Amino acid sequence: MCSHIGFLVQTLDSIVMRCNTMSGEGSPFAKYRINRRTKAMIACYPGNNSQYVRHIDNPNNDGRCVTSIYYLNKDYNRQRDGGVLRLFPQISSCVADIEPKFNRVIFFWSDRR
Repeated sequence: MCSHIGFLVQTLDSIVMRCNTMSGEGSPFAKYRINRRTKAMIACYPGNNSQYVRHIDNPNNDGRCVTSIYYLNKDYNRQRDGGVLRLFPQISSCVADIEPKFNRVIFFWSDRR
């Protein structure tokens, strides 16, 4: 599977770059011109309650605007494995729990949105 990481990163890059053409009125991407990215982070978490604490990917507004995550968790089971990504939207009191199911890709704003 590691031999395909480069292809995965290229695919995610192409999706994000496609957002540059979505600049019509009302588009959330209208004020951005994404032309580069930071290094991709590849991680494997062993379970046993390993986790990230609640944080913002880009609290300093250093230019990053979108985070993408691609899940490779085959045979994931929430009851057995636990571990969900919890997003806290700024404009709502509701949270979004995203299960790390195999072959799922998600994109979200990297800042306080």
